[in-house]
This record gives sequence, C-alpha cells and structure tokens, in this order.
Amino acid sequence: MEIYTGKKEGTFPGQIVAQNGVGYPNIHQIVYNGDALVYTNLACGNSFASEFAFDGSQNQPNSTNLTSVNYDTRTNSYASLPYKGDSVICTTGFGSNCTDTYTSLPTIQKETAAGQAPKVTSCAYNMPFTSGQNAQSSFDQASGFTVEYAGS
Repeated sequence: MEIYTGKKEGTFPGQIVAQNGVGYPNIHQIVYNGDALVYTNLACGNSFASEFAFDGSQNQPNSTNLTSVNYDTRTNSYASLPYKGDSVICTTGFGSNCTDTYTSLPTIQKETAAGQAPKVTSCAYNMPFTSGQNAQSSFDQASGFTVEYAGS
C-alpha cells in the first residue's frame, strides 16, 4: 500500500494512493499468458483517487456531514461510513462521560449500515458475508485521526 503522509501539497495523511504499484484496488496474481507465468494485477474496484479512500487509521479531516470511505485490505473493498453525529473525547472517556469541557476535544461519529455488502466491482463481492453488525468509527474532527473503532 502507498499512502500519503500529508507532506505533499493538497494531500491528506492516510489517503490511499496505490496498492501493488497501481492506483486502484487489486490482487497481485500469477497467470499463464500462453508462453510463461507472469504477474498481473486483477482490478477490484474504482481508483483510489475517485473514491477518495483512506486507510482507516487516518481519515479525511474536517469531514462533518460527509461520508468517509475506508479501504479494507482484508477484503479488498471500500466501506462507506456515513456521518452519524458529533461527540467529544476526554480523559474520562467519550460523549456523556465528558463533564470537563477543558479536556474535551470534538470528534465525529460515522457508521456503516448493518451488513453492508461489498460492491459488485470489488474482489470480495462473491464472498459469503453474513454479518449483521455495523462498523462504527470515531475520529478527531480537526486531524481525522481515528480515536475509536468498534462494531455493534
């Protein structure tokens, strides 16, 4: 995986650029071309640039009211995380556990729909997904850094 560090103008830390040297999700495979065994990349979806995908540990900063897209390298598929609401993180926990505004920092809550299946264009499309759980992510509003990732 090639991921921006944020040092290049106009990029965000955690934004995915390439996988296996190409700008789209793929599986690196060996195939026979009629003459020899060669390596090729099987495309698994739209380009990282068009999906504006992030690695999940770092997300798009200041993305209130936006849907975030994380790329799951385990299934080679994108997960859309629609905006759910705002919250806070503090020394005593999250949300209503934070009573001291001095130590509280704003966070953004995002969550997938339960059992969200991969798109037809992903390499994980034919896998039998049976989970009824949904992915939840909380991240720092200003930087996009993930502070909590859970499922319910």
